[in-house]
Amino acid sequence: MTTRPLGLRRYILTESPPPTRPIWRTTVINAGVILSVIAGGLGLLIGALQISSRPTPTLADWLLIVGHNPTDAAAHRALAAAYRAQQQDRLAYPHWRIAAAAWPHDQEAQHAVAAGARALGQTQVALAAWQAILVTNPSDTLTAHQLGDLLAAQGDRAGALVVWEAAAVHAGPSDRASAYSKLIAPYLATGRAADAVQAAQHALTADPHRLDAWCGLGDAAALAGDVVNERRAYQACRSEAVHSSDTVAAGWAGYARTHLAQLGATQP
Repeated sequence: MTTRPLGLRRYILTESPPPTRPIWRTTVINAGVILSVIAGGLGLLIGALQISSRPTPTLADWLLIVGHNPTDAAAHRALAAAYRAQQQDRLAYPHWRIAAAAWPHDQEAQHAVAAGARALGQTQVALAAWQAILVTNPSDTLTAHQLGDLLAAQGDRAGALVVWEAAAVHAGPSDRASAYSKLIAPYLATGRAADAVQAAQHALTADPHRLDAWCGLGDAAALAGDVVNERRAYQACRSEAVHSSDTVAAGWAGYARTHLAQLGATQP
């Protein structure tokens, strides 16, 4: 039979078990922990209810949220919208830029960035924003025209024409006339009479009352040496202008009359 080593026997006989905490004390401590957790949770709940009870967070709320969460693009976007609601576009601009960088397909943010960049003379930022819009929505004719105009102003007329041609291809029914009319002048400026005639015809198919397209068709016919169709186009512009009384229509009517006079046509 084996016996335990003396040292182990002494340990067993002399060591007492670790002291235990009274049950009542343990219960009180655990209850205190539970109550403190509940109190903390209630505090958070009350704070959330106070914020959510407001109709909408205020500008001050969003400033506080962005201050605590400077990388939260959603908070920056909300702050930008709050600034815009108070017509503080310059203060909104940097926050729109953060939102647009986070979500390149956010059309509202990109439009706001483009407008802010143009106001501040940041041409490259505006170009990038408009390009991002057209990637998502190639049928946005107004944005395409703005982008092309800016490219042309920067001396990139070829790039501008590419943008305008793409806009005409993607234009919806309500924008088709303006999209094709936009092409007439650059085609004429580069001697592309046949393309100018075709663009004018597309514009007039979409809107037969479009005076600039009638005059453009006359100019294209003149460039091509087609006097008969030149006269017909200017006469059509003059006839259509009778139905409109605005200054723009009067300007196109005067343009048509001048060219008809040069052709020896009888004036009304």
